[in-house]
Amino acid sequence: MIRIIHKILYFLDEDSRTTLSKIAKRLKTSEQRISYTVKSMIKKRQIKGFATVFDYAKFDYNAYIVAFRTNYQLKEETNKLLNDIKEHPETILMEKLQGRLDLITMFLSPNPSSFNKTLKKLISDNKKVIRENHICTVIVMHKFNKQYLHPWIKIKDDKVIGGDRDPLKLSETQKKICKALLDKPTGKLNELGKTTKLTFKTLTKKIKELRKKRVIRTFEPIINHEKIGIDRKKILLKYESYDQRIENNLTSFCKLNPNIVSITKTFGSWDSIIDFESIKEERINEFINKLRETFEGIIASIEIIDVERTDKRIYLPSNHFS
Repeated sequence: MIRIIHKILYFLDEDSRTTLSKIAKRLKTSEQRISYTVKSMIKKRQIKGFATVFDYAKFDYNAYIVAFRTNYQLKEETNKLLNDIKEHPETILMEKLQGRLDLITMFLSPNPSSFNKTLKKLISDNKKVIRENHICTVIVMHKFNKQYLHPWIKIKDDKVIGGDRDPLKLSETQKKICKALLDKPTGKLNELGKTTKLTFKTLTKKIKELRKKRVIRTFEPIINHEKIGIDRKKILLKYESYDQRIENNLTSFCKLNPNIVSITKTFGSWDSIIDFESIKEERINEFINKLRETFEGIIASIEIIDVERTDKRIYLPSNHFS
């Protein structure tokens, strides 16, 4: 049963709006079996929800990563900090960590000044509990499909998010659709039609158009990795010296590894953040050994942090369309 769950999760992560009949066909099983398994995963909270993967750069946002070390003796104050971050409209990612750092977050802001105000207020309102904070500006994120869940798939996609800011002026119709998909990533077209007052034909055409323009990169499940038995790590890299060619080689190196689901290039406290997922925990050691062997000349430090859970995962500020 766990093997079919892994394969279904692979295809849902590839595109959560794909039909169950298509997944069934690719897995050579019945649509009823796929439907039952997906509903069961949602009921058991193995899948906590779904997200539309927007490219924030198309909406003229900058992305910033902040990692926190907190004073966990102050339980009430810590819970307030967690709630403040989770409920903040500019927070698009919040993950609980285990180890030297307790929390990693990502914020979207229109400019550095706006982000600075957001962060300074969070720190000021929670100064008793925050012991350290580490800030990175995101340059670009490469998202790869979860090949380790379905190793028979040999093609590994690379969805680029961010990079050079290339904002698009969206029409009112496009904005309506993006808002509907932010709220209901896997909503059926008839549901989206009621929300947007658009026809089936218009919705189909415009969603396809938004994908082609890379405003929407894909649709993905929010997986409760612990309940599926997936081990997750963040690998924090600091470079000895910067070399564009070698950094590009590092991205290609990560893309070839089935356990790497993303690499985020940043500047600040770290130069790259790699997301590693595995069903077998020992595979992290194999990857780190190969990483050191291949890029020993440019990597100054490597830190590995366990990811306990994801508390928030969206791809646009929750108040963007307000």
